[in-house]
Amino acid sequence: MFKAVQRRGTRGSVMAIVGLAAAAVVGVSSAGAAGPIPAGGVNITAASLDWLGNQEVQSAPPFGGSNYLSAGLSGGTEASYRATEGNVAIYQVSSSGAESLAAWGTRAAHVSGGGKQLARLSAGHGHIAADGSGTVAWEGSFSVNFYGGLVPFTIADPELHLAADGTGDLSADLEGCSASMVNPNECVPLAPDPDAVIATFGGVTVDPAGTLTIQPDYAGVEVTIPEGGTPQNREVAGWGAWPQEFVDFQQQTGLSSYWYSSGGGADPKKPPLPLTIDFGGAESPGPEGPGTNLGTPEDGTKPAEPKAEGSGGGSSSGAPAATPAPAAQTAMAARVWQPEAPQKLDARGVASVARVACPAGAAACRLVVPERTAARIAGKRHLLTVLAPERIKAGGSAKVRVRLAPGARAALGAKKLTLRVPIVVDSGGRTSKLIAEVTIVGRA
Repeated sequence: MFKAVQRRGTRGSVMAIVGLAAAAVVGVSSAGAAGPIPAGGVNITAASLDWLGNQEVQSAPPFGGSNYLSAGLSGGTEASYRATEGNVAIYQVSSSGAESLAAWGTRAAHVSGGGKQLARLSAGHGHIAADGSGTVAWEGSFSVNFYGGLVPFTIADPELHLAADGTGDLSADLEGCSASMVNPNECVPLAPDPDAVIATFGGVTVDPAGTLTIQPDYAGVEVTIPEGGTPQNREVAGWGAWPQEFVDFQQQTGLSSYWYSSGGGADPKKPPLPLTIDFGGAESPGPEGPGTNLGTPEDGTKPAEPKAEGSGGGSSSGAPAATPAPAAQTAMAARVWQPEAPQKLDARGVASVARVACPAGAAACRLVVPERTAARIAGKRHLLTVLAPERIKAGGSAKVRVRLAPGARAALGAKKLTLRVPIVVDSGGRTSKLIAEVTIVGRA
């Protein structure tokens, strides 16, 4: 049976504080005033995203030497440290602004040298409509290693969502482990938190030909802290918080109070530092417009051809094989791309199956996928988790991915696995049904 993937949580509420509202959010184009966006919008194929966290991330912790960034999934050790992985690179930036690729030996240079560290994701792709709304997504992950690596957590596959009114958010998958002062060397893995909102903002004006600097919301943002946790202090000057979903996740890691005002001396270090997005230029989608022809994204995906029922595949979790939608419906339906090349599992056991784009100027699209799909690996049946949002904003896009459990990853090794995942997209009452097929390559 098909089941829509449910998104957990809601976005944190934001209150404007008189006197601080002007400094709360800033959108800056490198070309000055934002240039006009063509009527058909623009495709983004090579955007970069710089993430610095907050001053807590940039500071020395009470013990552990430094809070440091690393590429990919981290175990907080030298053996798991990476300066680069896929589309992600970690840089140390000197006090003069000079950038150098980080290394294990320089992971704390931002503490001793007075500079900063940043995670840079490249190859972001998406679409921005003429009204400034749109979505840009990156594939890749980086880890924030608190207390010298004793408490690492990972931010993966971030997506930037922009609305026509200048508001928006940045969401990502979160992974990590729970730690305690009682057993600081023991870190118990947490269940991944997909598509959690990690930043909200407003007042942004987009120029796809330039660089955008966004100051995420913090001042006046209220969060709910569970009983027994350190309460949010709303009396101190500049009180606020990161989004509720992000704080909820950090309640499990033990790092929650690093992301909201608690009344301590470190409160000034908690507001988020700016996000920097370089769109890397933009491409016009052509005369047909973004609703019917989005071109071929940089990740090598191509429009998926509907496969008729009985052609093989389908969900092994009991979902019926999908049938192709009539031509009259698919003409205005959402577009789906699936990878041409085999997709290698990342360090978290995740691989992309397809990307779905919702037509601009229409209602939001409802995306329905099986909750799980089965695969036979080395003669044994394994259940794979299918990851996708329940809804996609008009003019936006989203990924459909699968995650292999550790046992399935070990059984696959470096071999290949072909999957077929049924996808149903409802766009304003127009329904498309197809089966996305992808070959996944394991990690040795």
